[in-house]
Amino acid sequence: MARGGLTIPACMVDKGIMNEQPNTHRSRQIVGISLPPAVATAFKEEAARRNISLRSLFEEMWQGYGDKTK
Repeated sequence: MARGGLTIPACMVDKGIMNEQPNTHRSRQIVGISLPPAVATAFKEEAARRNISLRSLFEEMWQGYGDKTK
């Protein structure tokens, strides 16, 4: 799939890693983080296993963190 001049592998689209259409309903801000390779791999595998995007998994984790710290 081509998006903005880039070709996105179908497996990334199928697993929800890259959405076909950008979500223009909500404002977003990109937050870049660097993770150790093992953590990054585990994070991606968990998102793929659950068939959700990395963003959705992070949002769930952040919600859980907020709930725990209240």
